[in-house]
Amino acid sequence: MNTDYRQYVAQCVKSDSRQIARKWLARLEPVVQEELRDIFPTEEYLDHIPMMVEEIGTIVGSGDSELAMVNSVISRKALQLGSLRHQQKASISQLLREYDILATILDEHLGTATQHYGGDVSVGDALAISNVINSVIRQILQYTVDAFAERYMATIDEQTERLASFNNLVGHEIRTPLNSALLGLEWVCETTDLDATAMEEMQRIRKGMLQAASVVEDIENLVTVESATLRDDPVVQTIEISPLMEDLETQLTESMTARGVELKVAQDLGAITVEAGKLKLILTNLLSNAIKYSDSAKSTRYIQVERVDLDDQCVEIRVSDNGLGIPRDKQSDVFKLRVRVHAELDNQHDVTGHGLGLYLVSEAVRELGGRVILESEEGVGTVVRVQLPGVAASQAT
Repeated sequence: MNTDYRQYVAQCVKSDSRQIARKWLARLEPVVQEELRDIFPTEEYLDHIPMMVEEIGTIVGSGDSELAMVNSVISRKALQLGSLRHQQKASISQLLREYDILATILDEHLGTATQHYGGDVSVGDALAISNVINSVIRQILQYTVDAFAERYMATIDEQTERLASFNNLVGHEIRTPLNSALLGLEWVCETTDLDATAMEEMQRIRKGMLQAASVVEDIENLVTVESATLRDDPVVQTIEISPLMEDLETQLTESMTARGVELKVAQDLGAITVEAGKLKLILTNLLSNAIKYSDSAKSTRYIQVERVDLDDQCVEIRVSDNGLGIPRDKQSDVFKLRVRVHAELDNQHDVTGHGLGLYLVSEAVRELGGRVILESEEGVGTVVRVQLPGVAASQAT
């Protein structure tokens, strides 16, 4: 490349940095439809612009533009600008447009400088300088967008955590008195000689309370799956399964007591390396589903949780029960959204729901790269086998 021409263009950009900055600001205002003082609220941020332009000139004049870019302060300025634009509630499309305008102005300036250059300039030399300028702009844009996206994701995580905390608090405050009221209602119905009309009214109240409890459970499940899937950087960790099962057993104690269901957890569950939020979502929904569809006609009702380490270095977690079971012709649909295979038995078995539980399980397992297998026989019970990959180092102990 013509070194003299490169240095001439670089010097033009640096010496005209404030003029280029003024042009950029003048073209920005009608495009972004904001006051410039709102975009650059202090003199420090206004000074960012000519400083960034001057740095671009320095990089253009360098023999190694990539190395010069790495060592330039321009990346820090771009990161600061990205955080600022997020705070101002800008959009990614606005950032793209803003830097597109800057690239256009610099190309215009390159054209003017080339016309005034005293020596010979080949088309190849001019294109090479233009490519350097546009490459630098793309990298500045990337830094700015990275900072913008980081702040954006942090905001989403914060909002999700707040929503989950609020949901857990509200869910507990609603579910606890509901379960207590349901137990009291059962006691009244069993110990009091009610006439047919009163008994019918009691059953109507009971059904409404069960529906309310089901809605609370569905909301909790939906918030849990959102918090587990919205993150750009899911938390993968090695966790002991038994303590998690103890927490879930405590959470579901009232429901199991109300339906006379016993939870049997194997002693050798060991540890597993997985996204903790998704694993909790899977187990919570499988246990809740088994409790909900327990068979009241059976003298003993149970749910059993076991672990099997497979030959292909996968871990299988089995949740089995002796509940109602699923008709063979409906088993292929149970993991679909809003499918309820026992909806016609709601009144008979005091079951309510919206067909979300197994759908959420299948989605979470899919996102973990695993698979879920269902085996069920109507009137006998159900086994759900969740197979998760890549956990050989955390086999049961």
